[in-house]
Amino acid sequence: TSIHLFHDENVIINIMSRMALESIEDVVIESDGVFKYVLVELKDKNGQTKYIVRGFDWAEYHADILDRVAPRLSEQGITYECVGGGRIRHESKNKTLFVYGYSVGFGQANHKFTVEILKRQERNKEEDNGAKKRKTKDLNNKRTEMKKEKKK
Repeated sequence: TSIHLFHDENVIINIMSRMALESIEDVVIESDGVFKYVLVELKDKNGQTKYIVRGFDWAEYHADILDRVAPRLSEQGITYECVGGGRIRHESKNKTLFVYGYSVGFGQANHKFTVEILKRQERNKEEDNGAKKRKTKDLNNKRTEMKKEKKK
């Protein structure tokens, strides 16, 4: 006797496909400097979409960035299309990002949309940092309490 949690194999495929998209970071860019970037639309087997931003200072051409990202996406069964590119000036010390320019090969990305993705990523990082600080503070408080209890 076997137990079937899913009667439809497509349900499993849909869940796995969605998980593959979710496992891909929205933004991977240099921490500082001026560099080329691409905006890439990802699509899984179910037609679910996601946009990612990739930007690196080593890239001579925007296509170099896509060439680096493409194999991993293909391995996961995700189709992709570069919908444009440009440049980013990132000053992490001042917490500033300036998105501008275009890609000769892919055209100009929608910079407004790119900035939205970058801002969302920054908000998520700040929330994660806040949660980590709270956990650290809680642990330190517990340690202090334990030390006090031992002294009694």
